Amino acid sequence: MYQQALAEFTDFILQDSGDSNYYFILDEHTAISTESEPDKGCEICRKVAAQNSKDIECKMVKSKDTMSLQAHDFVVGAIGTAFNHSDDQYLHRLKKAKYKEGSAYCTKKL
Repeated sequence: MYQQALAEFTDFILQDSGDSNYYFILDEHTAISTESEPDKGCEICRKVAAQNSKDIECKMVKSKDTMSLQAHDFVVGAIGTAFNHSDDQYLHRLKKAKYKEGSAYCTKKL
């Protein structure tokens, strides 16, 4: 299910833009890349990219070492906890956060 979702999301992203070059950063997650196939997630993205005549680079990283993925994990976790468990304590933190233009992304050479 996770691998199919990754393929569909990748296809959606690649069809949404006229750009031809992309860099994907994927969290090392056992539902996507197993111990026996550690690069499976990137292989899925590359296959979809080839079908869309796009050129991508991809890297598997640990979210605990990557601030942009930590932020993603927190947001998704906050929404999931609110929806699945009716617990909105983390969602309230997101609503109270102050955001400024240009602060949405953290880029760091991997």
